[in-house]
Amino acid sequence: MLKLSSLKIDPEFSAQILPLSFEELQQLEMNMIRDRKLTDPIIVWNKTILDGHNRYNILRKHSFIEYEIKEMEFSSRHCLFWEGGNGTPLQEL
Repeated sequence: MLKLSSLKIDPEFSAQILPLSFEELQQLEMNMIRDRKLTDPIIVWNKTILDGHNRYNILRKHSFIEYEIKEMEFSSRHCLFWEGGNGTPLQEL
């Protein structure tokens, strides 16, 4: 299993994700603290975060929160298809 500390953020991927408002980010953090776990896994490819950038940053602040990392397999970074511009990896083209 991958560790949180081994993950990396790629500026090209993170730029594809619509930013949360301050209120949405606060609510996400409060929910994660309250539940003490993530409801959605962090999605990665080659240890690079594709989906879950905000959750990742919150986890780094609150190490007691349980999390799951889901590894995706693609033949190259150029094979990723992004669904609706929200940064959700859908399939390999």
